[in-house]
Amino acid sequence: RSRNQLPKEAWDKLHVAAKRDDRVTELAFAIEGLAADRKLRTLHAGVVAEFMYQSSIFFGDVMGDDVGSQSYLDRAMAALPTHPGSLARFEEKLTQAGEFAKLGEFYFELAQHRPRAEQAPVLRKAAEAFERAQASERLADTLTLLVRAEPKDEDARAKLEEALLQANRPRDVAKMLEQALTSDPPPADDVAFAHRTKLLALYEETSEVERALPHVEWLLEHAPGHEGAKSIGIRLLEVKACAQRAAAALAA
Repeated sequence: RSRNQLPKEAWDKLHVAAKRDDRVTELAFAIEGLAADRKLRTLHAGVVAEFMYQSSIFFGDVMGDDVGSQSYLDRAMAALPTHPGSLARFEEKLTQAGEFAKLGEFYFELAQHRPRAEQAPVLRKAAEAFERAQASERLADTLTLLVRAEPKDEDARAKLEEALLQANRPRDVAKMLEQALTSDPPPADDVAFAHRTKLLALYEETSEVERALPHVEWLLEHAPGHEGAKSIGIRLLEVKACAQRAAAALAA
């Protein structure tokens, strides 16, 4: 049935009948023949993916042929990377094998082929896999895209900040926080306060204290007793291009 998928029960009954009638080998040959038929390629991608997926189940669960099962699963994913059953089986196999980095790469690539509005759930799966693989660089790359897709996801932003710091990328953390401060609508004052305070420390770490000037001004205006802002403000008095603004902020 090329227009409508066969129900799962039909495939299950076929597998049961093949075992009951001792015709598992015949069914395997039939599947291999159909899979090699050029006419199969002319059908809808969803139909091809479902056939390959069910073939993967047959070779893996009925025949115990893991290599054959993986081959058909790969072909299912190639036909339709978003096929739900194949995704679930692919994830299960890689998880059981502990290949979390490979799983993360798969979901990372899959997200690139989705519209931005649909990327976030896939990127979260990739991030979870990279986190389990302890792949901090790839985790940071994934969370960067996730925050770009969903700017208001503060949990993802916090994880990204941690991943970037673990990957020794403080400048990327600063860039992320600067972008968050210029978002539309802007963050609430308490969030802005936290971001700007972190930026003071980051610019001090990267020896770019002059870039902290607007944050010194904002913090001293909103929290005149902020020790970090006062300390860097005093240091900025020695930077010719920043001295006048820093003095005004400190005086106020």
